[in-house]
Amino acid sequence: MADIQFKYTDNKAINFPALVDSGADRSCSFVSIGEKLGVDFSDYDEKDNVATGISGADVPGYIAPISFFIGDYEITLNVAWMDIPFDAEKHYFFILGRERFFEEFDVIFQESKTRIVFKKVWNSNLFL
Repeated sequence: MADIQFKYTDNKAINFPALVDSGADRSCSFVSIGEKLGVDFSDYDEKDNVATGISGADVPGYIAPISFFIGDYEITLNVAWMDIPFDAEKHYFFILGRERFFEEFDVIFQESKTRIVFKKVWNSNLFL
């Protein structure tokens, strides 16, 4: 799990636990959570399939960006906002998938210490 921080109305901050899922193509959450964070979904077209559930069923929703902090670093990701009911007993608030997130951070799973380390990747074109 990762602790991520969102800024929302009047620059207030809220922290969410996020599952780090190297098997997920894209980061995702729920429309109901996005609305509470200030995402205006009226600016985006609803899609029939923004994610595929474990059962293989298509999940409707939106693709929309959001910025958040992980440690001292801010990142903006296009997130699959699933338009299905959120159930805290079954779902994670937020899932961090590979697209863009794993390009911005080296993610080190330290099983023996039961922790995940995020190391910011500093892009440099000096050696290309």
